[in-house]
Amino acid sequence: MSVRAGLWLYASLALIGVTCALAAAGLSIDFASSGMRGVLMASVILLALRRDRIDNMVLRTLTDIMECLGLLSLLSLLGALASYAVAATTTGYVDHLLAAIDASLGFDWVAFYRFFAHNPAVAHLAILAYSNIFYSPAVILVALVVTGRRDRAHIFLMAYAIALTATVAAFALFPAQGALLYYIGWKPDFMPAIGLDHVMVIANLRSGAMTVINPATLSGLISFPSFHAAAALLFIWAAWPLKLLRWPMVAINVAMLFATPVHGCHYLIDVIGGLMIAGLSIAALRLPIMAILRGDVPRLAPKLALAKLG
Repeated sequence: MSVRAGLWLYASLALIGVTCALAAAGLSIDFASSGMRGVLMASVILLALRRDRIDNMVLRTLTDIMECLGLLSLLSLLGALASYAVAATTTGYVDHLLAAIDASLGFDWVAFYRFFAHNPAVAHLAILAYSNIFYSPAVILVALVVTGRRDRAHIFLMAYAIALTATVAAFALFPAQGALLYYIGWKPDFMPAIGLDHVMVIANLRSGAMTVINPATLSGLISFPSFHAAAALLFIWAAWPLKLLRWPMVAINVAMLFATPVHGCHYLIDVIGGLMIAGLSIAALRLPIMAILRGDVPRLAPKLALAKLG
């Protein structure tokens, strides 16, 4: 099995799992508002199935790009939908715990927030950096495929999927309303990019007031750990072999990390947790199962034999 095949298997299992989780939580999806996205997903799947039958290198490269971008979109959508299903089953909030950890680390979230509020130019640039989560992965995937690193593109997507799954799983244990509401309240003088809509979404999911999800208006519900922080490290790691993109990706993703506590309404420990998730996801790629997916069984076999002898 290849990493590409493993990715499609992972996505298929995730689709089944999320569908079951939504049903168990009493949630449904408004497919009428996501018809075009469904058509695009179906087109990507059809392209992927025909990929090996395409002889023209340009068309094959374009197909690989479409497949990678389609998988990225599918995995992201499933992760967001999974967070809604999880949110509907949670109770209480752990903001007091996250704030206490920040205090023990000496981080003053309110002072950091006021720095952004009093520097509009910095706040605006930070919004651009924060939205980088939508653009960097697409740029990286296209660059990897065009430069003949399709396998690395698939490995990056696998790490992305693992990190997203771990983030949603952690959310089930650590639901939070976010630092903005905890420290500032419902009527802040300066409103960060993420706003406070997610707080009402979680409340409506828990109470049953929201039973239908519109994929076009999904909100980020997860505080701990921060997926923005996890993504920033994953993007830098994935782009590192690309000399032209390496340092631009370092710069813009470090900027995204800087923007995340305020514009994502995250506690500092959320960011630290996200970085840890990314590190563990990258480390997970070295597990034996990933060696099998990469086709490294011959190199893995001697190690397994030595382990048994030991």
